[in-house]
Amino acid sequence: MRSRTFILAAALIASLIVAVAGVAVMRELASYRERAAVTTQNTATLVDQVVQSMFEKIDVSLQTCARLYLGLLDQGPKGTKAIDTFLAQQRRLQPEIVSLRITDAQGLVIHGLDPSEPQGVNLSDRPFFRVAQSGSAGQLIVAGPVLARIAQRWVLVLARRLEDEQGRFIGVVYANIAVETFAAPLSKVDLGEHGAATLRTSERSLIYRVPKPVDAIGSTKMSAELAAILQSGRQQGSYTAATALDGIERINAYRKIGDHPVYVIVGAAPQDQRGDIASNLVLFGLLSLAALSVVLVSARVVWKTTAALDADLTLRKVLEASLRKTQQALSKAQEIAKLGHWAWDVKTGRSTWSEELYSIFRLDPGKELPTFAELAPCFEQASWAQLSSAVDHCVATGTPYDLDCRILRANGEPAWINAKGTARVSEEGEVIELRGTTQDITERKQLELALGAANDELDDLYNQAPCGYYSLDSSGRYVRINDTMLSWIGLSRAEAVGLLGPKDSFSDASRARFDNNFPSFLKTGRVHDLEFELVSRASGRVRMVRVSASAAYDADGRFKMSRSVMFDVSELHRARSQVAEIKQAHESMLGNQMVGVVKLRNRVATWFNPALCQIFGYTAAELEEQSSRMLYADDASFETLGKNAYPKLAAGDSYHTQLQMRRKNGSLVWIDVQGVLTDAQSGESLWMMADITALRERQEQFEFHALHDALTGLANRSLLNEMIPQALAQAQRQGRYVALCYLDLNRFKPINDHHGHAVGDEVLKEVGRRLQDCVRAGDLVARVGGDEFVLLLTGLDSHDGYKPLCDRARTALTRPFALARQTLSVGVAIGVAVFPTDGEDEEQLAKLADERMYEDKSQTGPH
Repeated sequence: MRSRTFILAAALIASLIVAVAGVAVMRELASYRERAAVTTQNTATLVDQVVQSMFEKIDVSLQTCARLYLGLLDQGPKGTKAIDTFLAQQRRLQPEIVSLRITDAQGLVIHGLDPSEPQGVNLSDRPFFRVAQSGSAGQLIVAGPVLARIAQRWVLVLARRLEDEQGRFIGVVYANIAVETFAAPLSKVDLGEHGAATLRTSERSLIYRVPKPVDAIGSTKMSAELAAILQSGRQQGSYTAATALDGIERINAYRKIGDHPVYVIVGAAPQDQRGDIASNLVLFGLLSLAALSVVLVSARVVWKTTAALDADLTLRKVLEASLRKTQQALSKAQEIAKLGHWAWDVKTGRSTWSEELYSIFRLDPGKELPTFAELAPCFEQASWAQLSSAVDHCVATGTPYDLDCRILRANGEPAWINAKGTARVSEEGEVIELRGTTQDITERKQLELALGAANDELDDLYNQAPCGYYSLDSSGRYVRINDTMLSWIGLSRAEAVGLLGPKDSFSDASRARFDNNFPSFLKTGRVHDLEFELVSRASGRVRMVRVSASAAYDADGRFKMSRSVMFDVSELHRARSQVAEIKQAHESMLGNQMVGVVKLRNRVATWFNPALCQIFGYTAAELEEQSSRMLYADDASFETLGKNAYPKLAAGDSYHTQLQMRRKNGSLVWIDVQGVLTDAQSGESLWMMADITALRERQEQFEFHALHDALTGLANRSLLNEMIPQALAQAQRQGRYVALCYLDLNRFKPINDHHGHAVGDEVLKEVGRRLQDCVRAGDLVARVGGDEFVLLLTGLDSHDGYKPLCDRARTALTRPFALARQTLSVGVAIGVAVFPTDGEDEEQLAKLADERMYEDKSQTGPH
């Protein structure tokens, strides 16, 4: 009986030990899951902060680039260079940016390409471009991952929509971030041997993962649990599931990165803890056997008790080790975010700092922690005064603070921090402790300084622009004005702003035009291409200017000021006067010509006058009831006029054009055609046709002589001045060189003096012919003076590419000229300036080429 009781007691004790072991294991597993959930949630939060901070830094660059680009749209080559320079500068400031570029409204990349990269890349099919095209300018677009077409690597795209002043879409500024950039924040997370950290888009695409599976970027393979979360759009939470990419079960926490379509998922694998749990099971099994032995051998009771205590101690050590791993993960996350935390007991003055806070100030953690007052030398004087005041106010009132401060680290390196502090208040309402964070924001401040430099550059471009920029208040007085406009009106900024307006510098007639149009502008908020006569107060110089403006309004819709731009169109006005003279001659000539008149119904002649027959050489019988197609040069011109003209006639407008038509004998004639609809119901129209062939020929001759030298037939200075900017712009786009070569003949004056101007003219014509033979088809030869010539050599592959052409020209002009039954000789002095190495605009190039020509002349001989 006693043995049965003893055996029963032993069995009960053994069962109790097994039950206790099972409960302990289950509690250990539950405890691990709770710790894993907390650890993954904290880690996901910190990765969220790091990635969101990265997005914000890059967004600052995107917005800065957008402002600069919109401000330089009208600056031509100078603006293009400034934009490309700024894009390259931003890329150097932020190494994580693979490329920073701008497209036009059609998706063509127009800025940010290196000369070695493919040109003409079009991104209109990319999702981020379509989102920008249909969205608004107020949001940052995050898209990808995609395989970049130029860089040929996986990238995440950050982009912003570009709009003009009317809110119309004009392109996209975007940055490509290499997905490997996210390896740093994800790799520093310690979640055990089988833990994982992942970035995915809301559309399920894998951006990056640690550990990184082979060829998984862009994969949408995932667990059903994660797919349901992304589809629901939940912002944050936890779930447990087997990862689809490797089949490992993990306890996961997820967070959406700000308002962006990107999620961070952090997972810890229970299998990393199973070894400890298995060890505990073995341990408790042994304890069970030991307990049975204790019942059988009572002397081992003390040993059994000690073993139980040892088991408790082992469990405690496991928990402590797990806590240490969590703390290490949090410390790593703080290191990534450069974020330290602190606490300060107001009554005792004792402080505690995190390890990262020592790193921010470059202080030795092994030395005694400085008091708050002892930190003063670490701060710039103004920042310390501001921080001290905020801390005192927080202690007195419990008001939290958030400040940016400039510091000097212990190693002498300057830096910027963001200091935040909050108060902990006792039940009696007394502040007993301050807690807060300190974050290193030096990189962000550097970007802000770069933005300030960009604004200075933009201000310089504003003031030095080749056009006038200004703003007017509702009374027409200047609110702001650029330097160019001040130089035109001959006043200082103090004399103009708030006191005068543009009409004070207009002629009487232009002042009346301003008074008539300004009230309408205040109502409609827009004027376009109004012309005025502007008179300088200082010099009296008169300019013809063209003004366009739009209105800016405040938040309540009230007129705030104008945004006005003024262009000097004096040269255009003079050209317009010449065109008016030509037009007057045209109209006079037309009045002396017979005008053919014809009525058409369904483009078939129902009536015509004799002049029409005379113009086209047909008899009346040949034209009667015939289609007007017989008067056109071909089917295409017949169909084109019908397509363009008849919709306008149906809308009640007249139609006017000039085109070549065909006479009966097959010859082509230029006809001035005007038509109106006379009967809308029947569709009958009336057309007037005048032969302007002679006038067109005169216009073509006039245009040729206006741009060419009368003696040699070469381009003159006017045509040269038009071609140089075009050549420079094309060279800049293609990454090539342009040479501007000035040539001046030696010993030409004696030829004129001894043989007469007729012989001299023949020499000049022969010089022109020889120069034309020396250059290529795309080059330009111009005569700009008596014996002065210019070669514009384009599309050169190198800075010295002009030399073979100039050598041929020098050789050609030193050959004797057989004229007037005698042989004459001249020499030539040549001066060359090359774009872009010698200068970036035509004035610099022309000045340098002229100087080099005179240097060559001093060496090549007398005039």
